[in-house]
Amino acid sequence: MIWKSNDNYPAPKSGQQAFLKEYSADIFPLVSIIIPIFERPHYFKLALESVLNQTYLNLDIMITDNSNNDETEKLMQPYLKKDKRIKYYHHGDFDRGNKLRFGRDVLVVINDYLV
Repeated sequence: MIWKSNDNYPAPKSGQQAFLKEYSADIFPLVSIIIPIFERPHYFKLALESVLNQTYLNLDIMITDNSNNDETEKLMQPYLKKDKRIKYYHHGDFDRGNKLRFGRDVLVVINDYLV
């Protein structure tokens, strides 16, 4: 049971956040989010920031990058160091006929829910 605050005993916000960070994986189902990227690093950053700002913490975030350049890969480095929930796959040689690689990556991360 999650402790709830009331007028006499308000829950400290930092305590709630620490509790959820520690135990959310045990309480809530894991949700996988896939963000496909193709040479749009600015839009990718907006999408990733949106996911990271969610209040739901039990997330598995998969980035699949089919760009021919390394702009997104460079942009990813600080996020990868900061958040272990993020998995990044770069397929620089991706072409329209080679979709199996993306499917393999999806199968790796499918958990309770896929978004």
